[in-house]
Formats: sequence, structure tokens, C-alpha cells
Amino acid sequence: MQLQKTLTIITVFFTSALICSIAQSQDQPNLDDENKKFSYAIGYQVGQSILAQIQSVPDLDMAVFSDAVTASLMSAGPAMAEQEMAEIIVAKQQQMQQEIARQAQGNAERSLAFLEENKTREGVVVTESGVQYQIIESGDPSGDSPGLQDTVIVQYEGKLIDGTVFDSSRARGTPARFSLTGIIPGWSEVLQLMRPGDIWNVVLPPEMAYGEEGVENVIGPNEALVFEIELIEVMKSSNS
Repeated sequence: MQLQKTLTIITVFFTSALICSIAQSQDQPNLDDENKKFSYAIGYQVGQSILAQIQSVPDLDMAVFSDAVTASLMSAGPAMAEQEMAEIIVAKQQQMQQEIARQAQGNAERSLAFLEENKTREGVVVTESGVQYQIIESGDPSGDSPGLQDTVIVQYEGKLIDGTVFDSSRARGTPARFSLTGIIPGWSEVLQLMRPGDIWNVVLPPEMAYGEEGVENVIGPNEALVFEIELIEVMKSSNS
């Protein structure tokens, strides 16, 4: 699974760099009809999407890379044998895999240590799944907790265990709206325990967050996550 992801990232990187190389060598395109404008708009959006996906790819020697792209476009013979190129790419992929594995192991150890320490704090409750929560403020005790089919409106801030904020509806100034079936397991579990007006501090073990995959360039593999969640409103489903 991870190897395929790595292969995809490398392929995307090469494609993106190729696009950039071509773009730098061209003048402004002639956009004198609707079809050309449509084609340009689609191409530009695809390029932006590709660029957003290459942040985790290791650095390349861009001068050498550009030479290779140019040679390929011009149908010139490669400066390396096909077999040698294949072997060096495989070796790099293996190196990347080893680095990912080391990162995952280190994150798992740090996450476990954080969870072990946090559960000893006063007021922290640990659920059967390992989710930890601490009540900061209680809302209306007569309010309805959401069910699995319901939608909620929340304010939240998400942090890594080192305190780095990776997402915050409060910073955006707009509450978030989620269906409980469309969020990570730890969120779905803890929200079903909350009532409107509750504000909780929540710590999710990796397996109840983004697990071994993480979120590229945002959350590493096997990272525990810390959230402050305020449940503002429960929108009951007609099937509840």
C-alpha cells in the first residue's frame, strides 16, 4: 500500500516537473477562442493540483532533472542505461520506504508515551477504544447527544502532541459542520458522548485518528492527536 503511494508520488513529481519545464520554455498561450480558454483552465487547475501533492518528495538536482526531461522530449538517447535507471529508482524508493518506517516507529513510541502521561491527569477519562477526554465546560445536561446518523456543528482546534496546530475552525472564524459517518473514528466516538454546549479536550490514539497513513505534509504516520472540541448544535437525522 505504502510502496504504491510512494510510486504514485514519484510519478506525480516527474509529471509536475515536466509541466513546469515545458511552461518555462513557452510564451503566453494564444487564448483566442472558448475551447482554448477551456483547455487552459483545465490544464492550469490540474497543474495546481499536482504541485500541491509533491511537497514530501525528496529534493532532486533540478539542473540534471531538466536536462533529462529535455532529452526525453527531444527523443535523444539517455545518458544512462535503461537498467541502471530502473535500479536507481528502485533503490531510491526503498530508501524512502525505510525513512517512512523509521518515522512511523518513532511517532508510535512518542504517541504511546504521551497517551500514558495524559491519562494520569486529573479528570481524564479513557474509553475502551483508548480515546481520552477531559471536560473543560459542560453544556445543557438535558440536550441530546448526536447519533451516528446525525450531523453536528462544532468549533475545534487540532494539534500534534508537540503543540503544533494543524487545523482550527476557530482560526477560520466559522464553525464546521460534519456528518458523524464522514469523520475519523475517534471524533465519531467522542461526539456521541457529548451534548450541545460541551467543550472537551480530546486525545486520540493513532488508530482512532489517521493511523499508519497519516495526512501527507500535515500529520505523520502513527501520530496521536489533541483536539479541543465544542459541540454547538446537533442536527438530528430523520432516521435517528
